[in-house]
Amino acid sequence: MRIQTSHSLLSCLAALLLIAPGAQAQTLRGVVQDESTGVSIEGALLLLLDGGGDVLGTILSDETGAFLLRAAASGRYSLRAERLGYATYTSQPISLADGAAVRVQLRLGIDAIPLEALTVLAGSRSRLGRLVGFDERRNDPAITGFFLDSEDLERRPAASPSRLLDVIPGVTLRRVQSQDHPLGLRNQIFLPGGRDDFGRPGCQAQVYVDGVPIVQGVDASVDDVMAGAAVAAVEVYPRPHSAPPQYGAGGDCGVVLFWLAEPAASSRGWDKRRLAVGVAAAFGIFLLSLGNR
Repeated sequence: MRIQTSHSLLSCLAALLLIAPGAQAQTLRGVVQDESTGVSIEGALLLLLDGGGDVLGTILSDETGAFLLRAAASGRYSLRAERLGYATYTSQPISLADGAAVRVQLRLGIDAIPLEALTVLAGSRSRLGRLVGFDERRNDPAITGFFLDSEDLERRPAASPSRLLDVIPGVTLRRVQSQDHPLGLRNQIFLPGGRDDFGRPGCQAQVYVDGVPIVQGVDASVDDVMAGAAVAAVEVYPRPHSAPPQYGAGGDCGVVLFWLAEPAASSRGWDKRRLAVGVAAAFGIFLLSLGNR
């Protein structure tokens, strides 16, 4: 596999450093159950209402009674549930802060709405809307992949980013010797499918850090790029067709997505860990430019 030029990597670095926090998604996730039996209710219509009662979004609960609604902005919203055979229910206002991910349990009665029909199970703020996407994919039974969340990663506090993948079936780490730089061996992430340049089974994974593509080369690895940064979550898709379309489309190997932990923002709005990733990426670019001469 040919190493991309430093110009390409500079583009990646610019994207990594200049991506602003951006608009954060607000999500309301829950499950609808029968009040008397506790059985999940499939096909319930859930409506997200603003303060004036206007409908901002609708969805049907799936076979497990689960649903997910998104709000474009922070604020106070109400949740309405309708299902043939059950009493229609409209909740009291629910506050969704910027980047909030709120989980609720909704119980519907056949003849009347039970007391405390809506229970807020958990509320959290995600660093970026992209981490909401991680939760959605992890909880989607139709998606085939492997997921490591913060609890999984805390069990391996001393592991490098590449070594976090040791527990994922099908992942192979290959040590590549750099001939032109004293830093020596680097881990390269390989997944099932195809063969590498030496005829060995496996292909070099497509790797992303916070949605930005990272090139695995002789003189740069994901460990270099993420030096000094804490990982919040990891997704591994052994085959490209199983990866989210925005990441796996057009590739000939599987995908690994690293998501960074929430950093402390500086007074100028830059976070320290993102800056550390950028510095490490710049160092990798420098090494690659040496290797391409």
